[in-house]
Amino acid sequence: MPCRSVVKVVKTKRNKRGRFDKGTSGNPSGRPIGSRNKATLLVEQMLETDAADLAAKAIDLAKAGNIHALRLCMERVVPPCRERAIQFKMRPVKGPNDLPVTFGDIVTAVAEGRVTPGEAQQLAFVLSSQAQSIQTDDLAPRLKELESHMEEMRSYRQELGRFIESKAAEVPREH
Repeated sequence: MPCRSVVKVVKTKRNKRGRFDKGTSGNPSGRPIGSRNKATLLVEQMLETDAADLAAKAIDLAKAGNIHALRLCMERVVPPCRERAIQFKMRPVKGPNDLPVTFGDIVTAVAEGRVTPGEAQQLAFVLSSQAQSIQTDDLAPRLKELESHMEEMRSYRQELGRFIESKAAEVPREH
């Protein structure tokens, strides 16, 4: 007797062209969490029993000169290079005047071989972000100062307007 499972059918609305609206699908409950593809499970099971034999064969082929087998073995023995911590003493940047000197230190470190160009690029990016932060911090008090000057200018303008009106009132008009 075949096993029949109960399937909950949820009707979803489709648009005029017969497609599902954004955010909805034909299977609203989705694939169960943790479920694995049957083909993947089968391959993993096959590899589990023959892994040692396959590894030995790959090594034998690599020793015989098969470049693809050699690459496969080397990728497993020597992992790809990841980022590394670098020994680079960066001067503290307290203001915009410190930035050119610090950028110069990075260029010197590249020239001396203490850091790679890629690492220098990352350091320069960090330094540029810091420069933007300094610039933003520097703009806030300057903006506040400009706003206070604008307020002074408004009050001077009002005072000047009152002064002109008072002088205009003193001048006799000719009829």
